[in-house]
Amino acid sequence: QEARSAAELARAVYKLANGQIKGRATTDGQNRPQITWTVLVLSTGEHSLAEFVGDNGGKWNAGQNNRIPSIPAAAGSNGIVENLHGFSGSALFVDHLNEASAHYHGTAGRAFIAMLVKDTEAAKEQIKAMMQEFTALLPANVGRQAGRVVKRFALAAAALALAEPITGISKLEAYTQIK
Repeated sequence: QEARSAAELARAVYKLANGQIKGRATTDGQNRPQITWTVLVLSTGEHSLAEFVGDNGGKWNAGQNNRIPSIPAAAGSNGIVENLHGFSGSALFVDHLNEASAHYHGTAGRAFIAMLVKDTEAAKEQIKAMMQEFTALLPANVGRQAGRVVKRFALAAAALALAEPITGISKLEAYTQIK
């Protein structure tokens, strides 16, 4: 059962990250419309997906690692929370984040989308320029596979920087906190 789950997970990583499922025909043999999506996936857990697949007899490929990278958290004295933002402990801060997320979920996202659609072309140019700035911070000898992962983080950093009017997070903070 675990081995089957590991193999299914390994295949699902490609499907999820590639943004489409295998085309299927209708009952009368016609092609169904292709379903596509774009998603950025980060997985957090005690064990990486590669460990889960490997521990259950499966094989984890470099391509899967590029699509859903495993980056260990550098836990300090407050766990993975670096800044308590005035709370007396990380548990209290995380509880506050969970409550605020449940109450306000979607608010910043809708405001960000509204901001983007005001001038889509300008937003695209800003994001492209910010992604180039972010990737320029890396050593020149970053391999192709690592470079693909970096581009995903560059997109997240650029979006966060562009959302400064909504989040209050500066470009410098966006670039240095997405690492």
